[in-house]
Amino acid sequence: MMHYRLWGCLMLGSLLGALLLSSCGQATPQASAPEANTFKPQPTREPVAPVTATDAKVTPFEVTTLDGEPFAVTATPAKPVVLYFMAAWCASCLPEAQALAELQQKYGHDQIDVLVLDVDPGDTAADIQAFREASGLSKHWAHDAEGRVLKAFQVQALDSTIVIGRDGQIVYRDARPTSLAVLERTIAPLLQ
Repeated sequence: MMHYRLWGCLMLGSLLGALLLSSCGQATPQASAPEANTFKPQPTREPVAPVTATDAKVTPFEVTTLDGEPFAVTATPAKPVVLYFMAAWCASCLPEAQALAELQQKYGHDQIDVLVLDVDPGDTAADIQAFREASGLSKHWAHDAEGRVLKAFQVQALDSTIVIGRDGQIVYRDARPTSLAVLERTIAPLLQ
């Protein structure tokens, strides 16, 4: 189990670079289901054009969530969308996932959408589910194992957050843990 985690960490490091690993906490082993990886990540349905800065327009895309449901980000979403990029073993990712759960609870699914994207191809469904349960955020989790959304948004670090307004503009982006206060200050004006 520990060898598998180490191999997964090394693979992710080679894919995402040193910056990715420097933004995460120490890898912590978690108990999970047997090693049989029967989880088959669903690819995004359409290629996504690169988006690098705030004030950029989002290119529509769709992913299949871990619950088997489609999750689409359109050119003009009906409500603000928060994209959060993480890995199940990333200890520093958990506090922001918990903050996103509080944000979702405060505003509800009818006012904002949160999509959490696990970007480690080595993470299993059991790994992601354990992280999901620890976070308290129940809806909209996807495994971006092929890195299509990660690459499209040119995300280079775990704990990256992107907020998309109703007009399809990226209004916030970071590559570090984001507090609940910052998330609320970013989302509140988008709801008016």
